[in-house]
Amino acid sequence: MPLPSVAGSRTSAAAAEAALSRAGTDRRAVLSAIRDAGLDGLTDEECQERLALTMSANTQRPRRIELFRAGLIVGRGTRKTRSGRDAVTWVDAELLRRSLSGAQLELVG
Repeated sequence: MPLPSVAGSRTSAAAAEAALSRAGTDRRAVLSAIRDAGLDGLTDEECQERLALTMSANTQRPRRIELFRAGLIVGRGTRKTRSGRDAVTWVDAELLRRSLSGAQLELVG
């Protein structure tokens, strides 16, 4: 899947290519951080704090979106950010499924 780049810009195309080659590694890092948090999960802000030395927020967020679209993580409630806003708490989908009883699983979907 090619990443978007500015048409005719060699530097933009090179940056997109570099991002494409790192995307899988970055997705694994984001998923690992979310899995390590267990059922408490992580907000994007919390995930970014854990991964601060390895990736920026502008890298973490798209990888989290990809994990959500792939069904590997799900939103489970909200927590307040440092600025006081509500943020979705992301958890490993399989861990959540295993933790829920049959009746609870039907309510979640």
